[in-house]
Amino acid sequence: MTTTNTVFVGFESPFLVELKKIDGVIFSAADMEAITRTKLRYTNVSGAIVEEFDSDIIAHTDVFDWDTYESSGKLCIDLGLMTITTGRDLKAELIVYDATYTSGRVVDQLDLYVTDQAGGTGTNPPAYSAPLTVTDDYAILTTDFARTVRMNAATSKTATLPVITEAMDGKVVNYEKQGAGNAVLAAGAGNTIGDATDTQTTGVSTYATVIVRANYATGCWVFIGGIGKWQGA
Repeated sequence: MTTTNTVFVGFESPFLVELKKIDGVIFSAADMEAITRTKLRYTNVSGAIVEEFDSDIIAHTDVFDWDTYESSGKLCIDLGLMTITTGRDLKAELIVYDATYTSGRVVDQLDLYVTDQAGGTGTNPPAYSAPLTVTDDYAILTTDFARTVRMNAATSKTATLPVITEAMDGKVVNYEKQGAGNAVLAAGAGNTIGDATDTQTTGVSTYATVIVRANYATGCWVFIGGIGKWQGA
């Protein structure tokens, strides 16, 4: 499997990988508990190793998390915690070790765009802010651009993006669905999201995450990354 993702160095860039057995069955909690080690190995277009991150190295332990989502067979990697050379055309292999594969096996391949910018022509984002969890309809603020906004509600709720101004060009919002209810992300008045026609997108799968970037010239919040199922409207 090959996945494309955008990484913002020094900021939250969580990435969930759903692990499956050869027969197509999703890993169980017991399978996840059997994981003894993980590595993420970066290569350039020529295949040469650029950098490698290893859960056995103390400085890298916070990058990998196979406990939080073990019941659903998912491995979480916070790519933003890594020191990665910025630029396009970086590729990565995710390697998992257990009692059967003591030398490790490649379970996913990633194509990455790594940046230390808030995206586009915008300026560097402000200092890191802790994730914000909301439980009701919410108006996203400009101070939320450097954080993840998580919607945790039992019924469908909406987070509304601010109307794009010139000063916001290139700014990025990371939005995640946590609760049982759908998590709607709506564009501000006169703006669109994802394309020229949709004014909102709805996350319907658990832990669905979408990353959008403001484009002042078009008045559109452009999709630049995400996981899970999202539906435009």
